[in-house]
Amino acid sequence: MSRRPPRRQRATFRPLTGTQLESLVARHGTPLLVIDCSAIRHQYRALAAALPGVGLYYALKPLPHPDVVATLRDLGAGFDVATAGEIALVRALATLPPGVRVIAEPGRFIAGPAGTVVASVIGRAQREGRWWYYLDDGLYGSYSGQLFDHARYPIDALGVRGPRHPSVLAGPTCDSIDVIREDIPLPELSLGDLVVGRTMGAYTAAHATDFNFIPRARIVAVNRRTGRQRAD
Repeated sequence: MSRRPPRRQRATFRPLTGTQLESLVARHGTPLLVIDCSAIRHQYRALAAALPGVGLYYALKPLPHPDVVATLRDLGAGFDVATAGEIALVRALATLPPGVRVIAEPGRFIAGPAGTVVASVIGRAQREGRWWYYLDDGLYGSYSGQLFDHARYPIDALGVRGPRHPSVLAGPTCDSIDVIREDIPLPELSLGDLVVGRTMGAYTAAHATDFNFIPRARIVAVNRRTGRQRAD
């Protein structure tokens, strides 16, 4: 499935600021997966510039979200679909006639930088001289890519200052495997503080679960339209 060739435009992308993330958390709560559509546009245009004359077909499996499909549709992307659900999603958002046969199948490259996960500290305890911080998201949720994709995400506390000490980040389930990171240097955190994971768009929400009846992160898309960057 393909559309017209992508328009060549100079794209800019700036990661969401702490203030923008805090504003989104105030409106939507945590855990929260923020999909930045301006990052989708930036990655697509960068790949299109690097591969002139090649049709780009986004593989839906790393991040099959309607706002991602709509953003790429507006850029002229095609879509690589493999299941009935993926076909239904694309057909609902785009009418795509057959076209170019020489294609690339970018998935992670486009989706990865677009995702930012924000979690809250819901518990803490000292064990063997280290702070353990329990978040409302974990390996069975947005951080599932660490299990299935062997990913390692940039993680840090949001807006908390002070001396950093080796700490442990754990998820909210009752499973002992639900440990996000060990020996991560963090300032001392309190209940309600926010922890942010970056470049978490690919293979995170796509295979998150509701294990232990703990709901997966809500997904919010921002910057759906081109122009001034803002948190929707």
